[in-house]
Amino acid sequence: MTGEVHHSFPQSPSEASLTSLSVSTTTTDEEYPVTIEAKAKTPSNIPLLVTAFLSSLVSGGTVYAFSIFASPLKHNLNLTQSELDTISSAQFCAGILSWIPGMAVDRYGPRISAGMGGMCMSGFLLMYYLVSTQRLVFS
Repeated sequence: MTGEVHHSFPQSPSEASLTSLSVSTTTTDEEYPVTIEAKAKTPSNIPLLVTAFLSSLVSGGTVYAFSIFASPLKHNLNLTQSELDTISSAQFCAGILSWIPGMAVDRYGPRISAGMGGMCMSGFLLMYYLVSTQRLVFS
């Protein structure tokens, strides 16, 4: 009785998703091949989707929710309606400049660009807070 063991490893990227091990035992009258295959585990995209969802809520929510904090801004800062409209228009005009983050994504990649955008948006939200609580006054 002779025993032979054959291992086959992935040779190309298309074969890399499967790992196979072939074991053959040869006897005098017959051959018994055994093949064990297991699929490689793919990583989950759920953390990436949650991060993208939260980023879109933080960055886009302030523009659409301006009507919620427009009245407190107007009342606390004694703004006229035209001054309040100017603040609202400034947010709209920022959307026109959205080609700048697009260029940053093309040049630096989405991870670095999203990080820079998140830091900028956090700074802007902090400034909104400081102005609305009159801790930062522009004269």
